[in-house]
Amino acid sequence: MTIERLFKRCFDDFSYGLLKFDAIIQAVIHHHQEHPYHGNLNHNTIIMQDESISLLHSQTIIDIYQAPEQLRSNTQAIDQRTDIYALGILGYRMLTNQIPQYDKDHHPILEFSVNKTLPVTMTKIIQKCCIQAGHLLAGCLQ
Repeated sequence: MTIERLFKRCFDDFSYGLLKFDAIIQAVIHHHQEHPYHGNLNHNTIIMQDESISLLHSQTIIDIYQAPEQLRSNTQAIDQRTDIYALGILGYRMLTNQIPQYDKDHHPILEFSVNKTLPVTMTKIIQKCCIQAGHLLAGCLQ
């Protein structure tokens, strides 16, 4: 499945998108257990095959996923938090099928609303994703 088709499917089926995003978070948590950080998470470095997710390392930089400190070439400030930033952008793209807009300081302007009530199961999935992201963030701050 191409990344464009994945983004479209995630947008069309929100619960599928949340499950895939949760799986990506799990892959990043696993990566962080073995490596300090990835540093270049983007849609080209995340490979999904059926239920399996792999993280690749690539020299190709995609600016929309880069944290502001990366764009300023502040390599001393690059750590697991840069992966969390990239995960936020990736999650936004997966669930909205849109590329975020940025202000003059390269801070994303994330504007999206769901115009329907979410089913209880979907709300639980969102909560689980937030908990997993919280564990990832907590691990970064230790």
